[in-house]
Amino acid sequence: MVVSEYQINSITIVFSFTIFISALGGIVFNRSNLINLLIYTELGFFIASFNFMFFSKAYFSVQGFIMSLYIIALAAAEASVGLGLLINFYQIGQSLSFSNLKYSKG
Repeated sequence: MVVSEYQINSITIVFSFTIFISALGGIVFNRSNLINLLIYTELGFFIASFNFMFFSKAYFSVQGFIMSLYIIALAAAEASVGLGLLINFYQIGQSLSFSNLKYSKG
């Protein structure tokens, strides 16, 4: 069975759209703890970077790869700040649930 390039493009778009929607759903419907929120945010950044790289390869352009590097740098900065906040929240309340956010006034 030979798969055309159009089918590969549509499969990749459907795959990335599905993963991005699941990441958005995880961010919106997350009620358990802050680690899940951080993981879903990183997943959304990864899929956005994946889309930029895919469309850059499909249209023979380098701007998508450059934009994906910016997104990866942004995701790394967001992860470091998020992990610092998680450590702070755990030291304050000994738990990583959303109910401990009321103790972090600033």
